Amino acid sequence: MKKISTYIALLFIFFCSLPALAQNDRPKVGLVLSGGGAKGYAHIGALKVIEEAGIKIDYIGGTSIGAIVGALYASGYTADELEKIMYNLDLSNIILKDKSRKELPFFDKSYREKYLLELPFDNFKLGFPNAISSGQGTSDELIYLFRHVHNISDFNELPIPFVCIATRLSDGEAVVFHEGFLPQVVMASGAYPTLFEPVRINNQLYIDGGVRNNYPVQEVIDMGADYIIGIDLQEGLIDEEGLNSATKVIEQIISYNIAAKSEEQSKKVDLAIFPYLKGFSVTSFDSKSEIINAGTLAAESVMPQLIEIAKLQGNPNISKPPIENNEYVLVTDLEINELRSYNQAYIKGKLGIKPPQLTTYENLRQGVKTLYSSGNFNKVYYRVKDNEDGHKTLSIFAQEKTNRQYLKLGLHYDDLFKTGLLLNFTSKHLIFDNSIFSADLIFGDFPRYELNYYIDNGIFPSLGFYFGFKQFNSPTRASNFTSDYSDVLFNYNFDEFINQAYIQSTLFEKYAMGVGIEHQYLSIKTKNLPLEDPNRVIEKGYYLKLFGFLKADNLDNPNFPTNGLKFNGTFKYLFHSNSPNSSETSMINAKLEGNKPLNSWLSLQGFGEFGTYFSYYPPTSQKFVLGGFVEQNFMNYSRFYGLPFIHAGGDNLALAGGKIQARVLRNHYLSGFMNVANLTDDFDQLKLLKYNYTGYGLGYGYDSPLGPVIGLWTYSPNTKTSIFNVSLGFWF
Repeated sequence: MKKISTYIALLFIFFCSLPALAQNDRPKVGLVLSGGGAKGYAHIGALKVIEEAGIKIDYIGGTSIGAIVGALYASGYTADELEKIMYNLDLSNIILKDKSRKELPFFDKSYREKYLLELPFDNFKLGFPNAISSGQGTSDELIYLFRHVHNISDFNELPIPFVCIATRLSDGEAVVFHEGFLPQVVMASGAYPTLFEPVRINNQLYIDGGVRNNYPVQEVIDMGADYIIGIDLQEGLIDEEGLNSATKVIEQIISYNIAAKSEEQSKKVDLAIFPYLKGFSVTSFDSKSEIINAGTLAAESVMPQLIEIAKLQGNPNISKPPIENNEYVLVTDLEINELRSYNQAYIKGKLGIKPPQLTTYENLRQGVKTLYSSGNFNKVYYRVKDNEDGHKTLSIFAQEKTNRQYLKLGLHYDDLFKTGLLLNFTSKHLIFDNSIFSADLIFGDFPRYELNYYIDNGIFPSLGFYFGFKQFNSPTRASNFTSDYSDVLFNYNFDEFINQAYIQSTLFEKYAMGVGIEHQYLSIKTKNLPLEDPNRVIEKGYYLKLFGFLKADNLDNPNFPTNGLKFNGTFKYLFHSNSPNSSETSMINAKLEGNKPLNSWLSLQGFGEFGTYFSYYPPTSQKFVLGGFVEQNFMNYSRFYGLPFIHAGGDNLALAGGKIQARVLRNHYLSGFMNVANLTDDFDQLKLLKYNYTGYGLGYGYDSPLGPVIGLWTYSPNTKTSIFNVSLGFWF
């Protein structure tokens, strides 16, 4: 009965259209795509069948994911091209991980990768995020995919005229968009509540259009469509048994508002396509094939009607010209919009674009990612437009975060510092613009602190100040500090205060170099010796040093890297101290780590270190010390698998090692590793191929939401003992 009524409607339209056909006209077909999150993959499957039937789409309207797919199709992509695009995108990763570590500011890589939780704390009032994702990753992909229509603001000028719906957050009104910056508008239409932050357009915030109008049929009719094909992903209200997840509950709440409106709009559809999507949700991004296939099957079930529509149109040519998506662009002008607190030098330094410059869209995206990854902006858009000279202007829209203060928390356990609770207060633009102040207070077995104040001057040298205090105690070989005792272990207490001022320049957020001055205070003592024993206090004094450094860091993961390089080279000149055994001296120290993936789950790591003093008698407390598994910087300590903590010390150090790492399941890692070292007071005995310390071991790691969980078994032939180490959470 339903098919008969459809045919009657088609015949009615045919006869009503005869006068128009006589004038070389034809019925105009409008396509309406409903919202539905990840279920929107079904639109692509249905579009492939619609193309196969030979239908020419004259108008497109959509909401949410329907707006995104519809706009891409309206801009010139074919259904096959859309399918290829979707298969190449990892939407779950794009949505949830909109920052890549490689683009993080160098300051963040050094000091900020240790927090479990970050909350706004403006005026000392605690706030909470309004969504899981800012949407930056999704926006970046859309801006790139729409790069061939950046010049078009009127959606009627697209290859297929387009319209979409977004909901204005201030009053809940459904707003119909016929113009604007296309990727920004469709992002607003798809800003699903709690999943994406609201999108700001012309000083108004917008959220998912599906909240008010999930099926914009009338809006497409108003554009001039004679016949409406609708792809409807709406399933109505979910029964109680189906409400088994947070996303399903949110989906149900939104459905309360749109059920009546969608039913009213559905009555205006001439041919409806209903993909069977039971069991899928708005977040089923990993079920691409199944959902696309559901759309294909649903459209194939109405293939006879689709063929009739194509006949009514006179079987027009529906082929689309190929999209001219050039990867290179000559940027002659740069516009920076919406700045309040940050200056243009800061923005230019992050972007790395200096017009006139021939660059690639990939470089543009990299610069925008770097700017966003600074953590100072809610969103960063870019748009490449023709200018009056016939060249290209790069427009940057940087929406600054209104929050200036944050409260952050961290937790950690390891074998040296034991348990620690980290409480951090961060304030931006304190005293100077482009500045950040960060204060870490660590409570636990060994209270500590770290204070940082950094003024980021972008393309110009930046200024930083660091103040830190660490304390711990550990059984340590007395022979590292005095010749009066051989292999006796005493429980030493270590206190170290570091105060630094430095100037730093960065390049691409991967490299940093600078110079500075350092004040170090050290106290090393034990209660295992009587008060009158001179070896009871090994060190109690300060050291003043000038230093220079060169650093590089483009690791893909700070805890379980599979790709990238990390380098830290330091030169220090000790020019003054109140320690009785000190004298002027200088040293260099270089640490290198490189990672290379062998395939999708296996990677290799090589690491090494070299250090030496330019005198034979550096102070005892300034020697290189070796042993233990501690990922912290203090004194001149170096990690060494297999040896106990601070097992050996010397004036000269050469260390090398390697690790093979296998990723099992999703975030679990197994590893095997070995290292060798030569540590000696005499530089002439520092042989490259002759080592006096060896160690190896096996490890397990889990990259958990609460930080890395690491367990190690290590062994060294030097001590002939096994050591087990455990680390829980981010190191601080």
